[in-house]
Amino acid sequence: MQGAYRFFQNGQVNLETLLQPHVEATLERIKEQRVVLAVQDTTSLNYTRHPAEEGMGPINTTQDGGEGLLLHDTLTFTVEGRPLGLLDVQCWARDPEEAGKRHRRKELPIEQKESMKWLRSYRAVSEVQALCPDTALVSVGDREADLYELFAEAAQSPQGPKLLVRAEKSRNRSCEGVGEEAVGELDRIGEARLWERMQGEPVAGYQEVLIPRRGKRAARTAKLSVRFAAVTLQPPKKKDLSPVQVWAVYVEEVEFLPTVKEPVSWMLRTL
Repeated sequence: MQGAYRFFQNGQVNLETLLQPHVEATLERIKEQRVVLAVQDTTSLNYTRHPAEEGMGPINTTQDGGEGLLLHDTLTFTVEGRPLGLLDVQCWARDPEEAGKRHRRKELPIEQKESMKWLRSYRAVSEVQALCPDTALVSVGDREADLYELFAEAAQSPQGPKLLVRAEKSRNRSCEGVGEEAVGELDRIGEARLWERMQGEPVAGYQEVLIPRRGKRAARTAKLSVRFAAVTLQPPKKKDLSPVQVWAVYVEEVEFLPTVKEPVSWMLRTL
């Protein structure tokens, strides 16, 4: 135990140093694959019951009072779901003085927001993509990653990794050009209407996806219809960014049993 404490208290030992050999081994495994998914997500490390003297920050709501660290990692998988290893890990503590100031988030550039974690991860995957030209890397994020800046950065690097993000319907972002009937008229539509318009696209095919058990919800195999169309995203107001053309992919569960209370309905964006 004393040896471990001395090791971690050494000023030359940090997270990046510890992970470097693992990342190098992950890189070699990636080179053996044709397609690799680089999935990024955030979790919290809760130290409320084991408080430290310093270095911790709020991890939940102000009312909850939980303290700890935030951890955002990028874990790679084969298309079959076999994990290959980590490419990027970001760990930080929130400033307690910034708690309760979410209303200011629109005033700040993304470089000063936690949302920057998604771009840092994408850049880490880009560095690996340059070292693995024979492997197609796909950076994957959930609805929290539905950020215009992330798509704008990916659009600037056509030789970089692909990007696949689940769309957040509440973003209320403007789009153009969904479906052939919109070509030429530059029909501007919001996020809510994007769902409606995509339902009018022809079904390109069907895909079965295993939906795992969650709480009282039983596991099932869902049959999904797949529709897609080209979409031009418009930059948010007050941001000096150019429009970005992406593909919208709409998947909707079909032929489900009456016991399924929440059938799958996902909108994905990719480029």
